[in-house]
Amino acid sequence: MKILIGFTFMLTCMVSVFAGFKIPSHVYRATEFEEAVAKAQEKKKALAFVYTNEASS
Repeated sequence: MKILIGFTFMLTCMVSVFAGFKIPSHVYRATEFEEAVAKAQEKKKALAFVYTNEASS
């Protein structure tokens, strides 16, 4: 059982290391926060702020 858990953990870590991501073109950057807030209020939509480093994986 310990071997199975260890193997699963190692596999998860390996996938995480190689799991780069791309931010879609339609997201707002931190410098455009005020514009995003105005757009969200205009459309009566919720706004989520996600802080990340695009260069990391």
